[in-house]
Amino acid sequence: LDTSGSMRHADRIDTLRQAAQLFLLQILEQGSLVGIVEFNSKSVILKNLTEIDSMSTRKELVNALPSKPKREIDICGGLRRGFEVLRGDDKQVAGDEIILLTDGKDRDVCYCVDEVAQSGAIVHTIALGCSADPGLEQFSLRTGGKCFSATDKLESTWLMDVFSGISSGSGDDITTPTQLHSTGKTIAPGTQFSGSV
Repeated sequence: LDTSGSMRHADRIDTLRQAAQLFLLQILEQGSLVGIVEFNSKSVILKNLTEIDSMSTRKELVNALPSKPKREIDICGGLRRGFEVLRGDDKQVAGDEIILLTDGKDRDVCYCVDEVAQSGAIVHTIALGCSADPGLEQFSLRTGGKCFSATDKLESTWLMDVFSGISSGSGDDITTPTQLHSTGKTIAPGTQFSGSV
């Protein structure tokens, strides 16, 4: 998760937290392994691989989410730290998945695309806002991942929708969450948000 200084713009860090909370609390399947890495000019493991086995584990992961933007950006460093986390279960990253969310540009991102592609990991990318690095898409294209972009519009639920669109794909239709509809709106104080599906 990108915690570079540009994440201050348009409350992106709060939007990131909300979407990641939804993903961790409601979307990830029971038994999934999750780790959390933040990256800015440094990459830090916030949570090593943790098995989703209870609501308390989910809440523990939510509590590990970053809440403050910090410095410049190093996307390659974040991915390498992600690989370190993924090796925590079987010492390999092949077939494992990374969700890479960033809003920034990193002039060095092109230098690790081959390394990431050769790792065998699947990288899903989320470009937040219109200034995200155009090279980001290469990680998804070269690894078989999904590529998304999300807007900064306050009433948009797009980032949460993106997280909802990424699942482990176990094939278990009974336990896999399905989103039927999503909408967002800015409302005045003292008024209500109403609607139906």
